[in-house]
Amino acid sequence: MRKLATRLWRRSAVALAAVAMAVTPAMSAPAQADTPPDSFRWASTGVLISPKPDATHVSVASKDPTVVFADGKYHVFFTTADGNGWNIAYTSFTDWADADEAPHYYLDQSAIGRGYRAAPQVFYFEPQGLWYLIFQNGNAGYSTTRDISDPTSWSRVRNFYAQGMPDVIRQNIGNGFWLDFWNICDEEFCYLFSSDDNGQLYRSQTRIEDFPNGYGNANTVIALQEPNRNDLFEASATYKIKGTDKYLLLVEAIDPRGRRWYRSWTGDSVRGPWTQLAATLNNPFSSVDTVSFPGGVWTRDVSHGELLRVGYGQTPTIDPCAPVQFLYQGLAPEAGGPYNALPYRLALATAVGENPITALCAEPDAAALSDAVAGLAGDGHVQGSVARDLQGLLDSIAEADGAGDVATERRLGRDLVERISRAATGKLDADAWAQLWAVLDDSGVGQDEVSAVQRRVAELSRNGSIAASTARGLQDTLSVAANAPTPLARSNALDELRSAISSARTDKVSPDAKDELLELLDVAVANI
Repeated sequence: MRKLATRLWRRSAVALAAVAMAVTPAMSAPAQADTPPDSFRWASTGVLISPKPDATHVSVASKDPTVVFADGKYHVFFTTADGNGWNIAYTSFTDWADADEAPHYYLDQSAIGRGYRAAPQVFYFEPQGLWYLIFQNGNAGYSTTRDISDPTSWSRVRNFYAQGMPDVIRQNIGNGFWLDFWNICDEEFCYLFSSDDNGQLYRSQTRIEDFPNGYGNANTVIALQEPNRNDLFEASATYKIKGTDKYLLLVEAIDPRGRRWYRSWTGDSVRGPWTQLAATLNNPFSSVDTVSFPGGVWTRDVSHGELLRVGYGQTPTIDPCAPVQFLYQGLAPEAGGPYNALPYRLALATAVGENPITALCAEPDAAALSDAVAGLAGDGHVQGSVARDLQGLLDSIAEADGAGDVATERRLGRDLVERISRAATGKLDADAWAQLWAVLDDSGVGQDEVSAVQRRVAELSRNGSIAASTARGLQDTLSVAANAPTPLARSNALDELRSAISSARTDKVSPDAKDELLELLDVAVANI
């Protein structure tokens, strides 16, 4: 089954450059619609975030971004440079077209204070109800807050490594630098990755109940190593791939021309082992040679960046069924000078066409569902009109699959979940309900958080906990959320749904059903 993830989105000449499958090549090696499944092609915006110096802050660069979508907007933290040292700034906005107009807040005005702070990563640590901002400060520093939207609220800096640099790093760092910290947790442990600009990627480990304590000398190991330091340089990031048992590892490298590019690996555990995914100059995860620039080429590098995640928790996660997007730093081809004065800027690249990550997206098993619908209809478990409706949709899914139109196939898969969820009890009995959902579960479709709410609304309606008319209204709003074109649109639809459930009379939604649905909504919102 061919995997093809496309998204058409536009910006004007001063906002977002067109990012779509059909773009006019602006340089050699342009993005193509027929990208082989084992490689990546990209289309990039122009500059989205550039320096905003103020009366007390000289700023010549915006670099090393970290980003989450929470509470209806994007929150971006990034390094700033003044030619002599480093600082961290924060900005937020609801739409990428507005990113460069959004104000910057310099975090040295918070309790984080002045001094060496660079290369941030932000995430929400659910067990403690705290946002963590981690960064390099000579050690691995961190600060916390309960309100990510208030940049003045960050706490004073503490360090992860109470005893300083672990021995294994000291023994291998050579003339490199200890930098670029990245934290990710699984169900039992948290892991802190770091680089040394000398060919080593390190990993420390602590139990999740001990976080942020426990990282140190005894539990730090070399996670990955290359004899050529430029092949495993810095700026690593590790993600869980949603709906799979796999993790994705990215590391920045330097090519023979001195240009920055990215390599990638996958593994079944954060601890590895790691298998190359797209990790060579001929087949990179991303490099300037695999990116098209509809608005004109503005950078020679694809450098220190972060994938746009789903959710914002302690396990950074990407969705293979969504467009793969990479917020990265770039540098004008003519730029030069001292490293801490290089005029880096931030832009957003979107993977174009089929690629190894979108290939992992689950799709409906149209054949198995068709057999199930036919058998259930023949036995009287599904009303004839519903069976015909479902079969017509399944025929369209099979047609899209045959044409390699996976974008349409996935949209129709969402429609299928909605149709089954909306089917009334008299038209789809309990046996049919259970069997059709079992087939969907086996194919991995309908496992996202919005589908879970759709399914539960239907189940609660079928057992009388939600009035039929109310359930129809809730399903209408859920349909808007499921098909929302942007995170903000999905967030707004889920907010509307929350309001409808919260205000519903008890004869329309039982108290127990209300509590259960609001809990499911919390999960859905946290995973936008």
